[in-house]
Amino acid sequence: MSIQSEQFAKNGLKKLLFVTGSGLFAFSTAAALTFGYFQGRSYRQERSQWVALQGLAAAENYEGCRSQGNALPSQSRFYGDAQALVQQCSMDLARQHANDQALTEAIAVALSITTSDGQLLNEAQSLVTQWSGQVVKQGEQLLQAGNLDQAIAVLRELPPDSPTAGSVESTIQGWQKQWSQSEAAVNQTNDLLERGQWLAAKQELEGVASITYWQQQKEPLLERAEAGIAEVVRYEAEQARLRAIAAAPRYNYQPPSQSQPAAPAPAAPAQSPVTAYVPPAAAPVAPAAPRVSSFDREVENLYNSYVSQGQNSWDAWIQACQASGGYVVDQGPQSGCQP
Repeated sequence: MSIQSEQFAKNGLKKLLFVTGSGLFAFSTAAALTFGYFQGRSYRQERSQWVALQGLAAAENYEGCRSQGNALPSQSRFYGDAQALVQQCSMDLARQHANDQALTEAIAVALSITTSDGQLLNEAQSLVTQWSGQVVKQGEQLLQAGNLDQAIAVLRELPPDSPTAGSVESTIQGWQKQWSQSEAAVNQTNDLLERGQWLAAKQELEGVASITYWQQQKEPLLERAEAGIAEVVRYEAEQARLRAIAAAPRYNYQPPSQSQPAAPAPAAPAQSPVTAYVPPAAAPVAPAAPRVSSFDREVENLYNSYVSQGQNSWDAWIQACQASGGYVVDQGPQSGCQP
């Protein structure tokens, strides 16, 4: 190669290197500008979402706050602040449900709080325990009022991961057992009362649970049983008294023995001259009223007692006569009782 050709080649290589370097610089600059543009656009978009999220929380739109907070990508510089705000919105939403007496919804929202903020997490767990206890209390109130099915439905609405969820089924089974036992005891008591088995009825009512509804069903049945028992006791006491009267010894009058020496007869008065004495006319004397003997009074008292107990007149008369130690004669309209 000549000196001129070599010089020309060197000049061409320099031009090529210059053009290539200029192109690479231009490409790098364009790429950097493009990256910066998109990065700036992403920042503005994420910042706009963060500002909107704050606005939702300030407007107490806690549901919107929770849903919009998850729209920010995890690599966003606002992601950490957004998640903290979402957790606070969840706590505020749970309280809102609790104020509206929607306790099961409040518990479900509070259980979703998994923040690293220990104070907020402890508060959520404490409220979940408190609200779960209130739900159980609502179920118990329904049970006491006689609404077993509603009480069970309330307990089964508790979220499965709530603190009381583990004991829900055992509580429900206990309620169902008490309910069936009380229902059976009341039905059996009604049958016993119809048959006049007062004491057995009272004992059967001891199987009624302390549930207010069933205690209200028990009260009138217990009154009937106790009234029947009192009547039996009174009747047995009266019968014991009558048996004692019948068994009491009776004393009969015994005239003095004829073998005793007779008293000396009084001396006859001296004879006086006989005169024609005419006594004055006497007014007729009314016969004395018959005296009622103690035997008759006893028979009459017993008769009245038996009649008051529900016996018919004839049976009461016969029983009163016999209980007094007498016997009935001339049975019929003119019957009497002789001692």
